[in-house]
Amino acid sequence: MLSKFILTALLAFAAYLLGRYHVVRHFRPLPRDPHADAMPAPETGGAAGFARRHASRLPLIIAVAVISLALLSVYRSWHERERVLHVRVINTSNGQVVHYEARRKLIRMRSLQTTDGRQVTLADVERMEVDEPE
Repeated sequence: MLSKFILTALLAFAAYLLGRYHVVRHFRPLPRDPHADAMPAPETGGAAGFARRHASRLPLIIAVAVISLALLSVYRSWHERERVLHVRVINTSNGQVVHYEARRKLIRMRSLQTTDGRQVTLADVERMEVDEPE
Protein backbone atom coordinates (compact mmCIF):
# COMPACT_ATOMS: atom_id res chain seq x y z
CA MET A 1 0.00 0.00 0.00
CA LEU A 2 2.84 2.35 0.83
CA SER A 3 4.40 1.68 -2.56
CA LYS A 4 1.23 2.98 -4.25
CA PHE A 5 1.52 6.28 -2.37
CA ILE A 6 5.21 6.56 -3.22
CA LEU A 7 4.52 5.79 -6.87
CA THR A 8 1.77 8.46 -6.97
CA ALA A 9 4.08 11.00 -5.36
CA LEU A 10 6.84 10.19 -7.85
CA LEU A 11 4.43 10.63 -10.75
CA ALA A 12 3.28 14.00 -9.40
CA PHE A 13 6.90 15.07 -8.89
CA ALA A 14 7.80 13.92 -12.42
CA ALA A 15 4.89 15.92 -13.86
CA TYR A 16 6.02 18.99 -11.91
CA LEU A 17 9.62 18.64 -13.10
CA LEU A 18 8.49 18.06 -16.67
CA GLY A 19 6.47 21.28 -16.52
CA ARG A 20 9.43 23.16 -15.09
CA TYR A 21 11.67 21.72 -17.78
CA HIS A 22 9.21 22.79 -20.47
CA VAL A 23 9.01 26.35 -19.11
CA VAL A 24 12.78 26.71 -18.80
CA ARG A 25 13.43 25.12 -22.19
CA HIS A 26 11.05 27.44 -24.08
CA PHE A 27 11.78 30.64 -22.17
CA ARG A 28 13.55 33.17 -24.38
CA PRO A 29 15.62 35.74 -22.47
CA LEU A 30 15.39 39.40 -23.47
CA PRO A 31 18.13 40.60 -25.79
CA ARG A 32 21.09 42.12 -23.96
CA ASP A 33 21.84 45.79 -24.29
CA PRO A 34 25.23 46.01 -26.02
CA HIS A 35 25.97 49.32 -24.27
CA ALA A 36 25.36 47.98 -20.76
CA ASP A 37 28.29 47.11 -18.57
CA ALA A 38 29.56 43.71 -19.45
CA MET A 39 28.71 41.30 -16.68
CA PRO A 40 30.87 38.23 -16.24
CA ALA A 41 29.31 35.01 -17.48
CA PRO A 42 27.91 32.82 -14.71
CA GLU A 43 30.15 30.03 -13.61
CA THR A 44 29.13 26.69 -15.11
CA GLY A 45 31.07 24.51 -12.71
CA GLY A 46 29.83 22.83 -9.56
CA ALA A 47 26.36 21.50 -8.85
CA ALA A 48 24.53 24.32 -10.65
CA GLY A 49 26.53 23.78 -13.83
CA PHE A 50 25.96 20.05 -13.65
CA ALA A 51 22.21 20.59 -13.26
CA ARG A 52 22.13 22.98 -16.23
CA ARG A 53 24.12 20.65 -18.47
CA HIS A 54 22.00 17.58 -17.65
CA ALA A 55 18.56 19.20 -17.31
CA SER A 56 17.40 17.72 -20.62
CA ARG A 57 17.95 14.19 -19.26
CA LEU A 58 15.96 14.71 -16.09
CA PRO A 59 12.51 13.78 -17.50
CA LEU A 60 14.01 10.64 -19.03
CA ILE A 61 15.63 9.65 -15.74
CA ILE A 62 12.39 10.22 -13.85
CA ALA A 63 10.38 8.26 -16.41
CA VAL A 64 12.80 5.32 -16.20
CA ALA A 65 12.65 5.40 -12.39
CA VAL A 66 8.84 5.46 -12.30
CA ILE A 67 8.54 2.64 -14.85
CA SER A 68 11.12 0.58 -12.96
CA LEU A 69 9.24 1.02 -9.67
CA ALA A 70 5.95 0.08 -11.34
CA LEU A 71 7.48 -3.06 -12.85
CA LEU A 72 9.04 -3.97 -9.50
CA SER A 73 5.65 -3.59 -7.81
CA VAL A 74 3.94 -5.78 -10.41
CA TYR A 75 6.65 -8.43 -10.11
CA ARG A 76 6.48 -8.51 -6.31
CA SER A 77 2.68 -8.90 -6.28
CA TRP A 78 2.88 -11.66 -8.92
CA HIS A 79 5.64 -13.42 -6.96
CA GLU A 80 3.58 -13.24 -3.75
CA ARG A 81 0.52 -14.78 -5.45
CA GLU A 82 2.61 -17.57 -7.00
CA ARG A 83 4.28 -18.62 -3.73
CA VAL A 84 3.61 -22.23 -2.70
CA LEU A 85 2.21 -22.63 0.83
CA HIS A 86 1.71 -25.65 3.09
CA VAL A 87 -1.95 -26.32 3.86
CA ARG A 88 -3.23 -28.62 6.60
CA VAL A 89 -6.85 -29.73 6.48
CA ILE A 90 -7.98 -30.94 9.91
CA ASN A 91 -11.17 -32.89 10.48
CA THR A 92 -12.43 -31.53 13.82
CA SER A 93 -14.64 -34.51 14.57
CA ASN A 94 -11.93 -37.21 14.50
CA GLY A 95 -8.65 -35.16 14.37
CA GLN A 96 -7.46 -36.58 11.05
CA VAL A 97 -4.91 -34.27 9.34
CA VAL A 98 -4.23 -34.14 5.58
CA HIS A 99 -1.33 -32.10 4.17
CA TYR A 100 -1.40 -30.26 0.82
CA GLU A 101 0.72 -27.74 -1.06
CA ALA A 102 -1.05 -24.97 -2.94
CA ARG A 103 -0.28 -21.62 -4.50
CA ARG A 104 -1.51 -18.59 -2.56
CA LYS A 105 -3.72 -17.37 -5.40
CA LEU A 106 -5.56 -20.74 -5.55
CA ILE A 107 -6.54 -20.86 -1.86
CA ARG A 108 -10.07 -19.68 -1.17
CA MET A 109 -12.29 -19.67 1.92
CA ARG A 110 -13.53 -23.29 1.77
CA SER A 111 -11.59 -24.70 -1.19
CA LEU A 112 -8.16 -24.88 -2.73
CA GLN A 113 -6.39 -26.27 -5.76
CA THR A 114 -3.18 -28.16 -5.05
CA THR A 115 0.06 -27.84 -7.02
CA ASP A 116 -0.63 -31.21 -8.67
CA GLY A 117 -4.06 -30.04 -9.88
CA ARG A 118 -6.47 -31.61 -7.35
CA GLN A 119 -9.46 -29.52 -6.31
CA VAL A 120 -10.16 -29.80 -2.56
CA THR A 121 -13.39 -28.53 -1.00
CA LEU A 122 -13.65 -28.49 2.79
CA ALA A 123 -16.63 -29.96 4.62
CA ASP A 124 -18.35 -28.09 7.45
CA VAL A 125 -16.45 -30.12 10.08
CA GLU A 126 -13.02 -29.45 8.53
CA ARG A 127 -10.62 -26.63 9.30
CA MET A 128 -7.85 -25.29 7.05
CA GLU A 129 -4.50 -24.04 8.37
CA VAL A 130 -2.06 -22.30 6.01
CA ASP A 131 1.66 -22.11 6.84
CA GLU A 132 4.62 -20.53 5.13
CA PRO A 133 7.16 -23.06 3.85
CA GLU A 134 10.28 -23.45 5.97
